Amino acid sequence: MVEYSPNSFNIDLKRKKDDDDDEDASVRQEERSRFVSRSFNAIQQDLSRGDGDWLRTYIDMRSREPGFDALTYASGVTNRRSDLMSMSDSRSLFSALESIN
Repeated sequence: MVEYSPNSFNIDLKRKKDDDDDEDASVRQEERSRFVSRSFNAIQQDLSRGDGDWLRTYIDMRSREPGFDALTYASGVTNRRSDLMSMSDSRSLFSALESIN
């Protein structure tokens, strides 16, 4: 801990470890889960049209993962589009979207 004056700010410094990659991945997955939960209806509409900003935003969020190929993923979404559109809740949709490789 380092103390700065005159206002006495306390700052905790933490060294970044390789283990943080797993933590970062789980944080990114949680962000995607919240996004799908908040945007469920808009994503469903994009799926029905075959494209849209909400769906592209989700794919952009997934593209932060190592080894992710957006074109292959988009093709997988297209192949499962009718299944994805039939999802009745955001949790099911999120699980299905996450399972596409």
